[in-house]
Amino acid sequence: MRFANSIMKTRVRLLLLFSSIITLFIFYVMYDEKPRSTDTKNDKYYSQKFKLPTRYKPTKQQYIIHPPSVERTLPNRSEIIPRDAVWQNVHSTKFKFFIYSAYLDKRIKSVGPLVRIIGATKTRKPDTVWCRLWYSDSSKTVSAFVKAIRENWNLKYSAVFVLCKLPPDGKQPLSVSIVSHIKDPITNEILIQMPKATSQFKTDIEICVKPLHYYYDRAIQLMEFVELNYLLGIGHFTFYKNTIGPNVDCVLDRYKKDNLVSILPWQLDMVSKQEIRTEGMFAALNDCLYRNMYKSKFVAFLDIDEIIVPRQNDTLIQLINWLNIYQTPAAYSFRNAFFYMQWADDDTLPIDQNPFHSNLVVLRKTRRKTKLHPHKQRSKYICDPRRIIEVGNHFIWEFLNPNDGTFYFTPERAILHHYRVCEYGGNDCVTADSTVDRTVYRYRKKLVERITNTLGNLDTNCLIEAQANTNETLYFSN
Repeated sequence: MRFANSIMKTRVRLLLLFSSIITLFIFYVMYDEKPRSTDTKNDKYYSQKFKLPTRYKPTKQQYIIHPPSVERTLPNRSEIIPRDAVWQNVHSTKFKFFIYSAYLDKRIKSVGPLVRIIGATKTRKPDTVWCRLWYSDSSKTVSAFVKAIRENWNLKYSAVFVLCKLPPDGKQPLSVSIVSHIKDPITNEILIQMPKATSQFKTDIEICVKPLHYYYDRAIQLMEFVELNYLLGIGHFTFYKNTIGPNVDCVLDRYKKDNLVSILPWQLDMVSKQEIRTEGMFAALNDCLYRNMYKSKFVAFLDIDEIIVPRQNDTLIQLINWLNIYQTPAAYSFRNAFFYMQWADDDTLPIDQNPFHSNLVVLRKTRRKTKLHPHKQRSKYICDPRRIIEVGNHFIWEFLNPNDGTFYFTPERAILHHYRVCEYGGNDCVTADSTVDRTVYRYRKKLVERITNTLGNLDTNCLIEAQANTNETLYFSN
């Protein structure tokens, strides 16, 4: 009898244990929301999903349209001329509030057409503001929704989207003003960009570069960046100008005349790195995304000391087209490889009369760190802008379709070349395992020719050629 009871108790314990294990397993499956691991060795990709705070999506309860009886009592815009790509102040707010550009965005079917304004203001609990929408012969006022762009480093101020949901009458406003109170006088007005979907793009790939600052004047480095990327299939560049020196100004002016670059002013009245992340760079990156959404088939986001170099294709568009035979992700990520400036120059460079054979960084610095950073850590990317809502520095933050994702290229296909000094100061980085990588030498002859030709076509008051043999610090990144 005792033996039977003992067996029964053992069975009950085992049954309870088994039930507990099953319950824990079900709980894990149901509540584990982490993205599944990605086998980057086999070039798999997955969707990055993010939960958005409810205030980022206007609801019927939150959305307010003032009736015509109220609209008639509100201030008119007087003599203000609507502008694009200029930082304008929103007056009467408790905290700093600036707006830069505005885009008509009809892509989010669940929300409907809206005007998406690129701005900068308080990261948390920003001021409540209103959208004054201006039509050819009338105006409408609707509530605005301020969405902080995620990559703000927890500083006081952040790049933001100011979202103005359009009234349901189907009319499209021509410009927009942002006010703190509906009866405030109009002190800003932005011309709304209205891009139209097209299958005919001006260029295959556009490169967006964060704001040039600290009186950036490394003209040879800039030419090296533009000309090598041109050889890699880049058709156009967008630069944001905070402060630059005379040499870079000369080079950019030449490229602008050649319709190779667009240069946008960038004077944001916030203290860089103290109040907002470097010169409000995430406002620039996202402005560039929307500005080129229907101009370029793809958009890349790079710093001037970075080059994405394909290993088995001559150009980046060839690489993407090869992949798109099999799958068409919304973005393409490339792992970062450091080419430290402290490492010795390549000793195989020819000594000839052309100084650029021995002075261009990508030709001199061929030793790189063997260990590459994983994707999302210092990596950079190319994306289809029409499928993206928000970009960051190293990866996409939000896709238009939550099921979209990023393709992670292996180093065998392409690598992000990053030419800079040791990232933590000093010279300890040179002790890291390294290898010689001369992939860029495929473009050596044409690169030297293009830079030489560009120098020859500069205005006569540009004296840049003398920089060719200067110290290598000319090329260091900020």
